[in-house]
Amino acid sequence: MHQTRFTALLDSLESGLFERREILALTLLSALAGESVFMIGPPGVGKSLIARRLKYAFKDSTSFEYLMTRFSTPEEIFGPVSIQQLKLDRYERKTEHYLPKAQIVFLDEIWKAGSAIQNALLTVLNERIYRNGEETIQTDIRCIIAASNELPTDSDILGPLYDRFLVRYQVEPIRSRSLFSRLLNDNQNTEGDTVPEDLKISEDEWTSWIQEVHKVTIDDSIANIVHIVREKLSAYNQRQEEDYQQIQISDRRWKKIMNLLRACAFVHQRKQVALVDCFLMAHCLWNQPEQKEEVNRILEEAIRDHGYSLDLKLPLLRREVRAFSNDVDAETRLRVKESKETPRIVEHEYHLVHSSGNRFKAEKVKVKDVKNLQRNEAQVINYYDQENKLVNRIESVLGEAPFSIEVSVNGQKEVLRLETHQVEHIRIVHKKPHKLLTNYWEEWGDKIETFLQEKERELLAKSPSELNQIEGHLIIGVETAKLVRHNVAELEKELAELRFELEKSQHLFRSPEHELA
Repeated sequence: MHQTRFTALLDSLESGLFERREILALTLLSALAGESVFMIGPPGVGKSLIARRLKYAFKDSTSFEYLMTRFSTPEEIFGPVSIQQLKLDRYERKTEHYLPKAQIVFLDEIWKAGSAIQNALLTVLNERIYRNGEETIQTDIRCIIAASNELPTDSDILGPLYDRFLVRYQVEPIRSRSLFSRLLNDNQNTEGDTVPEDLKISEDEWTSWIQEVHKVTIDDSIANIVHIVREKLSAYNQRQEEDYQQIQISDRRWKKIMNLLRACAFVHQRKQVALVDCFLMAHCLWNQPEQKEEVNRILEEAIRDHGYSLDLKLPLLRREVRAFSNDVDAETRLRVKESKETPRIVEHEYHLVHSSGNRFKAEKVKVKDVKNLQRNEAQVINYYDQENKLVNRIESVLGEAPFSIEVSVNGQKEVLRLETHQVEHIRIVHKKPHKLLTNYWEEWGDKIETFLQEKERELLAKSPSELNQIEGHLIIGVETAKLVRHNVAELEKELAELRFELEKSQHLFRSPEHELA
């Protein structure tokens, strides 16, 4: 399947629906992988409509839809018992127009099914076969979609059935305000066929695509991610106090997940599963919606930290750039230690003040008030005693003498001196290096530049080609897909930082008059 065809098909299936593209894509992928989908969500969010839409993706497809109740019987799902065959001592059902003869199946309120229905469904879900009396029927079911507004409560009885649904998806009410407004104003008939005939999948195409999906390969890097996710899930399970809180994934389920990833690679016209496809596992690993956040975290960590790893042997380059920078810095930047008189700050916000006379009583003034003082414009500021109590509020100006404030007390000028102390600081003085030293640095810098360019080319050559396609993924969001580039992005960042450090040092000896301190 061409990527553009899949996109156009999704566009048509999504027509008149809002915030449902992801689940539509997942159901179509599941069909391509021969897997089943379970949707959980409140009534009225379009679960049944999503299942009906999938039918329109195929030419001349047949479907079966049923709302389960506690009183549902196998006859209502698999067909009535054939009276004619009973006369011949054969117990067979008339399956035409029922589940065994359908291509797209939707079972609503699945957990209300009785044990007889459940047992028959297990083989249909797992092997796509139905045992009709003594005959075993190979069904043509492409996807079974089940839905409920609750999860199975009896894990011992319903657990095996729940495990057969590879993809789990929580369907929620529309979140976007603007899309909800569009829904209110939309008059389109959502129950009709929205897929043009030329986009529908023919029987021959479907058969061919299934064969192509099975040819998609999974390399060691993908297998490694699966191993890491398994280990992280095992560690998560050990931290849980109750068994129902654990996330247990069977070997059969892992194998089915790989087939879903193959289908995803196929629709993106790839012969091999890509790292970005692994994010689809997020829809296959949780048992309860509360576990989704933990599953996403585990997947993101595994893919980000253990994804594409490129060994460019940068430590040698890093040491060389550092040595170059240190050498240039030592010869061009002299550090002169100096002392500077500075107003003392106490308690993080006060200056100490001393009056030149006896008419003004105060011991502290706030640093921020002193900063705002001007020489020719008086401002009213507060003065405090030793215990930080307000003792004066008076007009003040910046004093003529350094570190002083002038106030007027009863018409007479009073000078307040800020208490100061000596603070040491380092002043950078640049010196022009000798010509021989400059020539030596130029030669050294050129060698580093050549080495740096080699590493940049090596990164470009070694980076997997699929990294250029992650933003065009049909199912995974752009921000999530970018995690695949994490290791490559870190190398790009480090090379850029090393280049900046090299160029900064070269600038120091080429333009020594420019102070960078």
